[in-house]
Amino acid sequence: MDAATLRVTITDPIDGVIHDVTHALIETVSVHDAWSYCFGEISSSPDLILRDLPIWSGATLAIQISAPGGTASVGEILIGQDHPIGRTLVDTTIGLQDYSIKERDDFGGAVVVERGFTRTVDFRFVFPTEDARRIQSIMSRIRASVAVFYAGVGTDRFATSVPGFYRDFAVPLSTHYSFGSLEVESLL
Repeated sequence: MDAATLRVTITDPIDGVIHDVTHALIETVSVHDAWSYCFGEISSSPDLILRDLPIWSGATLAIQISAPGGTASVGEILIGQDHPIGRTLVDTTIGLQDYSIKERDDFGGAVVVERGFTRTVDFRFVFPTEDARRIQSIMSRIRASVAVFYAGVGTDRFATSVPGFYRDFAVPLSTHYSFGSLEVESLL
């Protein structure tokens, strides 16, 4: 997403507007002193996860993005239920899968053909072992679907929010608490 603000309005046919909130999307992670505040690059947050929206049957959801002085754009909007599967651990790993071609010709010169890439996250998480069946059921339902995977509320700045699909899900079961891994790949 490339925008300055995102406004979410939910309207019920009987009760009228039940939710109207505007979210600022200007990224402040790179601001660390007065110089970067005044002269640093201004960018917008690429992802926004909204939880607990008051939506019920018959309500209308309207999403408006804006970029004053520019053109707002959005890649995808995913709407669905939130299914927590555990608490994210500190050894969660982020990465990139690059599909560019990097070779050497017969004279040693570099030949680079830039192509797309995907973001990857290898989530490590912990959960009560008694939830294993519920978690496996969730993962089996979304095995061939696009979903949003994220580390938790307020973790956007760690680049762990990924709209995509999972490649691998594994949980070695233990007695009271089990530790699992979930490898996720973004769409593009």
